[in-house]
Amino acid sequence: NSCSSPQWHILSLLTTDNWHRDCPSDCSDPLAQLPFDISFYILSLLDPVSLARCSRVNKLWYYLCSHPELWHQLAKHKKWSFSSHLLDQQQIEFHTNEQKQEQ
Repeated sequence: NSCSSPQWHILSLLTTDNWHRDCPSDCSDPLAQLPFDISFYILSLLDPVSLARCSRVNKLWYYLCSHPELWHQLAKHKKWSFSSHLLDQQQIEFHTNEQKQEQ
C-alpha cells in the first residue's frame, strides 16, 4: 500500500506483457477513482454472470462485486430471480405439508 497509482502502473508495465500496451501513461482503474456508492450503483446494473466475471478483475473489483448488499438486490429483482414463482410456491406447499404431517 506504500505505492501510489503511477507507481503501480509502472510496476504493472514492467511485470506484465501487453496489459497496458495501448494504455496512456496516466491510466488507472475507473472503479478505484469513483466513490464507493457510484461504483456500487454501476455494478448493480449488471446481470449475475457479468458481476461474477467482473469479480475476477482485481481485488477491488472482487470486493465490490462480492458485497452482500449487491447480491441481495439481485436476488430481490424479479428479472434475476433464482427460481420461478411456481417453484417457490411448490417449495412452500411441500414444507408446509411436511410440517403438518409431523404434528
